[in-house]
Amino acid sequence: MAVYLHQAQRSLRQVNVVTRDRYTIPFQLPDGYNDKGTHYIGSGTYGIVIRTHVVPTCMNPRRERAEMEAAIKKINRPMESMRMAQLCYRELMLLKNLDHPNIARLVDMYTSARHPNELLDVYLVMEYVGSSLDAQLAESIKDKYAYVPMTSIPRVIHDTLRALEYLMHAEVLHRDLKPAN
Repeated sequence: MAVYLHQAQRSLRQVNVVTRDRYTIPFQLPDGYNDKGTHYIGSGTYGIVIRTHVVPTCMNPRRERAEMEAAIKKINRPMESMRMAQLCYRELMLLKNLDHPNIARLVDMYTSARHPNELLDVYLVMEYVGSSLDAQLAESIKDKYAYVPMTSIPRVIHDTLRALEYLMHAEVLHRDLKPAN
């Protein structure tokens, strides 16, 4: 896996991303990451996610190196507490080892730290898989009802169950399964 702690190996540039609430969040993007069209996707308990285009440094040799859409999750202060460090490490190890068509793949990771003692953020670069089911439902609301074509429902259920079966065999428990995820 490519982890860049020394900036002699990778140069970064700051890109400011504006959230829906009009807050500006600084993101560090390496060379090869296109900041045109970069925009905010969302945030959760442990990070902020943006969408951009990248030519990844592939961690999986079976994957292509062509430009692709990616979601970049910025985890702030991963070493703030023992619990946060454990969660960050656990997520990284899971994403690194999972390989399934219905689960977004980790294609790169980096940090803006110049020294291991300055680890203030970690960036996880994953395949962008499109909008969430929650966003699609919100977008399809007509007359106070969400419209989902009947032909889409079996596919969504099938893909979700395939991913959950894969996770079950990998002994991973997904504790936050919801349309937004």
